Amino acid sequence: MKGQTLAVIKSADVAGNYADLETAANDVAIAEKEYRNEEQLFKNGISSEKDFIQSGLQLEKARNAVSKMHSQISINGGGRTNAAGIYIITSPRSGYIVEKNISAGSFIRNDNGQNLFTVSDIQNVWVWANVFETDIQKIKPGNSAEITTLAYPDKIF
Repeated sequence: MKGQTLAVIKSADVAGNYADLETAANDVAIAEKEYRNEEQLFKNGISSEKDFIQSGLQLEKARNAVSKMHSQISINGGGRTNAAGIYIITSPRSGYIVEKNISAGSFIRNDNGQNLFTVSDIQNVWVWANVFETDIQKIKPGNSAEITTLAYPDKIF
């Protein structure tokens, strides 16, 4: 079913991104306070323009770090992740899992481009069959057939 959870992945990278985001957000709060203090000191002639400009640059740098962490979290799944580093893979469509290339406890490597799951709507299935040459004249479009598979040898489709 579309939206159904297929796998739950724990990622140290995702957890690290959230930890870095929290640190960056704290840096912004500190930089904002320092900027406001420098602004008041500069307006009152106590601080130099250089110190005021430098505090503004530090604030901008801290805000950019937060933006960068939001981008990384978005790349790594955005709303499907959480601060514990858990990433939830959901089915993009209704259907059946026809291929699964992952199992419990597996490590997922970034150099493996293979799909973890293939979900397919199998309302229409193509069957590739061998027909004896002597029976070819019996095969016509619209004929019904009974099919068995290696996976389900006792079931007739």
